[in-house]
Amino acid sequence: AAVFTVPLRAVAHHERPTLLADLRLGLSLIVMRPLLLRSVIVSSLSLAAQLALIITAPVLAKEFTGSTSFTGVIVGAFAIGGVITSLVATRFPIRRPDRMMLLCALGAGLMLVVYRVAPNATVAVLAAFIMGMTDGPMVASTFQVRARESTPDVRTQVFTTAASTKMVFAAIAAAIYGSLL
Repeated sequence: AAVFTVPLRAVAHHERPTLLADLRLGLSLIVMRPLLLRSVIVSSLSLAAQLALIITAPVLAKEFTGSTSFTGVIVGAFAIGGVITSLVATRFPIRRPDRMMLLCALGAGLMLVVYRVAPNATVAVLAAFIMGMTDGPMVASTFQVRARESTPDVRTQVFTTAASTKMVFAAIAAAIYGSLL
């Protein structure tokens, strides 16, 4: 409850914004800035591909090994791929975040297809690893675009609204994937 009493931006006490007003401001900024809107859509689609892998991992693990125990190997390969590219990004900063986001989303989508049609567990784990490699650069690029496309006085609204929108999209995607199992 205490979180809702903290102002989302610095304002005079007589003009404290409501949560709904901040949400409206964030959404309007995202919609008015095409590159920001594209970043929300692209990162949401990439997250949907990642969720598909994670949600279907137990099914595929059982299909390949007869047990759901192999799920940890698939998800672990995904996580290791993400850690490796995140470490690489600390040494070699992303110079074109818009392009990187598109490449990562395409790579995640392609690896999801490879993962789902994998003829064996090895190919599935490799596809999960490569898909994980798209995660670190996607997150870093998303943050770069959000920071670049918003001014400091509204950056909080842009970041939180974009993240919230992405999570709503992810929840819808997870519900759809779950119903298909």
